Amino acid sequence: QQQQQPTFRQATLARDGLSSSVDASRCLTPPLPFGRGLALRREVRVVGAEATLSLTITNSDPTSGVEIGGLGLSVPFNQMFTGRSLPQVAQRCSFTEVYLGGEAGYVQVTRTTGEGPVLLVLPLRRDRREDVGAEGRSASGWRGFEGWRPLKQEDRANYDWMHEMLYEVVVHSEAYARAEWRGAAPWAPPSSATLPPGGSATYGLRMILARDVESVGEALLAAGVPVATPLPAATLHADMTDARLHLSTPKGLEVVGSPRSDPPGCLEAAPLSGGTAAAHALRLRPVAVGRCRLTLRYRWGPAADRRGELLQFVHYNLLEPAAALLQRHGDFASTVGWLPGNGSDPWHRGPGYMGTDADADGGRGGALLYDPRVFMAGHSDESG
Repeated sequence: QQQQQPTFRQATLARDGLSSSVDASRCLTPPLPFGRGLALRREVRVVGAEATLSLTITNSDPTSGVEIGGLGLSVPFNQMFTGRSLPQVAQRCSFTEVYLGGEAGYVQVTRTTGEGPVLLVLPLRRDRREDVGAEGRSASGWRGFEGWRPLKQEDRANYDWMHEMLYEVVVHSEAYARAEWRGAAPWAPPSSATLPPGGSATYGLRMILARDVESVGEALLAAGVPVATPLPAATLHADMTDARLHLSTPKGLEVVGSPRSDPPGCLEAAPLSGGTAAAHALRLRPVAVGRCRLTLRYRWGPAADRRGELLQFVHYNLLEPAAALLQRHGDFASTVGWLPGNGSDPWHRGPGYMGTDADADGGRGGALLYDPRVFMAGHSDESG
């Protein structure tokens, strides 16, 4: 259907200590095909060094509930490198990285020069969401960041390989998990929300600045967000015996119980002695091979300025023993990815290890010798 172009008063940027809000219900296109639909209010608020963008969704139907199965908040930062010189990229563009850690998740936006400050985009605090559901209970129950999804039509846009795409951070992903994501393992447990008649739910983003890249952890803690640091990395081999997960928590936030792994038993976690209230560590032992998610639960103590619990997801990739994986990779590289020095290559790249093309030699694979992206078919970058 052809929809009328929505028009509404634009919200002006709020001043410190004040807020600016706008009725954005007409942005809900296409209109819902039942009942009286939904109402949407967007708000901008600035308090000190923190800005928040929030939207409140209200079910205006007096008789029927509405399930929100998929909901994302756009974060279209400038990652368009196409057609720009290096000085232009340095001046205009940024790198955007996401950690889908639930309520401890964040989006980090860093200048392409690597210089500070660094913008951090966090989920709205649970005690600031003001959800109203049945009998006064929370209507949304959302748990922070669940997914990272290209904006509509981005997956079909022809920007060439120098475009890093534009995304939305997904806060409800149940509908996607049932449909286009059903063949994939989700980073976080999918959730949905049901708004009862007259019920509402508030979602939003907090934006803060870190002084520089090295200060990101410090800024997260100051904002009330726990920091989980996997050591030596988030990729572990099955024969590692001293892998650890270091947890740093803001003042007043306490770890509750033991971490839960999913799939069950994929990773064993045991606390190490000598921790403090603000920092302690877990010793990890990989049990399975594949992706593994640890779920950590926290609770705000009596000394904190907020109440309730907080969920954090930490993601791991568990591999076979290092020696076995190295041997398998060596066998592959020295056969499938090997370019012999027989003089047949006009650029004299052989003998040497190359990148590989899985479709070469009738699907058996072979060395990647020709590609429009020059770095794919040489001895640097991917091959290096």
